[in-house]
Amino acid sequence: LTITGVTFLGDMTLPRRSMYPSQLKSSQSRRSSMSFEEVSLADYFLGLTKHIPQLELYTHVAKDIQLWLEHSKEIYRQAEEEAARVPPTLFREYVEADEDVKEEVLHQLKLIRTNCRLNAKSQWYEWRMQWTEQLLATAEEGFSALTEDANKLEGIIKEAQAMLPSLREENTQLKKELEEEQAMVAEIESSDPNYLNELMAEITEQESVLKSFREDVSENNAKREELDEKLAAAEAEKQQELGKIAELRRRLDIGSGSLQQKVAKLQGELAALEEMHLWRTVKIKPDIFHLVYADWLDVRIPCIKYKPQATSIQISLALDARSRFKDDFPALTEATITIPKLFFSSLRREVKTKDIVHMLGDFWSGCAGIRKQLRFLAIKYPLEVILISDSEDGYPGLRATVSVLLHTVRAKIFVSFDFDGETLLDWPMSIHSMRCNIRKAYGQGFDAEAIQENIVKRIEQATPDDNHGCILDACIDATATFDGES
Repeated sequence: LTITGVTFLGDMTLPRRSMYPSQLKSSQSRRSSMSFEEVSLADYFLGLTKHIPQLELYTHVAKDIQLWLEHSKEIYRQAEEEAARVPPTLFREYVEADEDVKEEVLHQLKLIRTNCRLNAKSQWYEWRMQWTEQLLATAEEGFSALTEDANKLEGIIKEAQAMLPSLREENTQLKKELEEEQAMVAEIESSDPNYLNELMAEITEQESVLKSFREDVSENNAKREELDEKLAAAEAEKQQELGKIAELRRRLDIGSGSLQQKVAKLQGELAALEEMHLWRTVKIKPDIFHLVYADWLDVRIPCIKYKPQATSIQISLALDARSRFKDDFPALTEATITIPKLFFSSLRREVKTKDIVHMLGDFWSGCAGIRKQLRFLAIKYPLEVILISDSEDGYPGLRATVSVLLHTVRAKIFVSFDFDGETLLDWPMSIHSMRCNIRKAYGQGFDAEAIQENIVKRIEQATPDDNHGCILDACIDATATFDGES
């Protein structure tokens, strides 16, 4: 990198720009102009709902980024030590090459550097978007809670305001009665002794009446004790009956225990089958079958009284698939979702649910095999995967193009592998129907048709049962004579 002057991390490790002084001054002036009394309790709750999730997310993200930076620095240090011990072939050739080749290699390095930086920025923007969506969801949830509390408080205030006039009227009435009672007490205190004696006689008469009432209460208590004894006897008889019922239930539970064990065993077998076949059942109703394949694809089959309507099938990525799985080949994923929809929409016959599940499972299993082939290619060569829509069968196809450097002749070619819709549907049985094309980028001293013929021959040797990495092997074998390290 020092020789070529091309750096990959120079502009990415610059310190973050701080806030402009004008922004800091305006923020400080706003805080200084706002007194403590001007902030209401509602503003405090609104600020807590808005800023606390941001601070929590910032702390979490800062820790993750710090760990990622330390890990990246260690990887970069190890890569530098490895490059210092064993200089890469590309830089050795760069030193030994003439000026024209040096300019081409330098141009390629700059393109690679630009691609790496743009990929890093894209991932950073995607992470920031996820954080923003998370904050937005938290803010909306907090705002909904605050709105709900405000509605409840508004109802309470209206109810209190409706009750307030009657309470005030009652308070006025009680004050009036208190004044009357106080007037009566004052009048009694100012009365003569004869009037008080008359009152005492009335009190004595009332005590005699209370005594007769107490005697009646004692008689009623005796009757109540007698009834309590009868209730205790009835309770004892009830406990005996409950004991008999418990014994009968125990015998019933012993008989149903084996049934529960059978149910648990069947549930375990169902879970094992779902894990083995990658299918998981979410919902089964008369109007819809809802299934999930490999925790990645969401399948909804509309039904009429459990009868599937295959032409209206809905296929999409699962809700958390994008966050759980990194999609290196979006074009293949789009074909994985689109082709089954087109296939079932064109059907003119009725199919059963198990037939739909078998077809989707076989197709997506083949797509998984193609994805593995593309991953092997991407490890060795720069790879571009796009959709092609000129397929004769009406289904979208797939084109995978790799850039291959022919070191000994200082040339470069583009090798394209075309998968039409039928090839994708029948993979790996249709492996021999995959087409291969070669296009020259620059350089001389090689036979493109011979290279293409060698690639086709190697792929024809592959079988549906033995095709692991056959596309990568075909590219390597066909260009082995042009490899500078061979």
